[in-house]
Amino acid sequence: MNRREFLGTTVALGVAGLSGGALSTAANQDQDQDQDQDSASDDEAVLEVTDHELVAADDATYLAATVENVGDVAAGWITLEVDWIDARDERLETDLAHLGTLGPGQSWQARAYYSGEEPELIADYTLEGRADLEPLPVPSGLEVLESDVDLEGEEVVVTGRFGNGTGEEQPNVDVIALLSDDDGVVLGDVWTNETDVPDGESRSFEGRWNGRDRADDVADHEVIVTSSAF
Repeated sequence: MNRREFLGTTVALGVAGLSGGALSTAANQDQDQDQDQDSASDDEAVLEVTDHELVAADDATYLAATVENVGDVAAGWITLEVDWIDARDERLETDLAHLGTLGPGQSWQARAYYSGEEPELIADYTLEGRADLEPLPVPSGLEVLESDVDLEGEEVVVTGRFGNGTGEEQPNVDVIALLSDDDGVVLGDVWTNETDVPDGESRSFEGRWNGRDRADDVADHEVIVTSSAF
């Protein structure tokens, strides 16, 4: 895997060294993007954070960030890491948001929720990201046979079946279901895993995503099966 940072010490990003009050200028973003695209390989994803803000709702405090893949291939596993900072410039908590993959031209509206007990202490935050910039490995013959999505309260439940027609046993199969809204923007994902899948056999899968107030916004899904999501 080619897991690299795309925020902070930067590879393939449009916003570098992020904090809650320190966005780079549009000119700097354009310059960074040009440099990143010049240096990026044709077989690597190019990820940018195009927007981010602190949201303090009645029932949750979270960082909302938009991540876009402006490259020509899908990215692998993506992690956003948020450090919450108080008025004394001390770290309160660190929280994460994950996504299993993001295709070319796709956007992810990510949320990293504050897990602490005193959100009123938050004065600032920093945001960093890491990603596998190479696409997930999908052996020929490993395919999704069927899938469906149901809503159970705030949980989005993805069920389905995949088949192994690769000609050999697959020791590990990861199933990732991207959940998107009416505009095709990815809201989150479901991940589940099966091991030791013989050739010619199919397996059922089920995964759940806690969508909180966005569960009703899920309008579509895309399921990817891979021999290694990590």
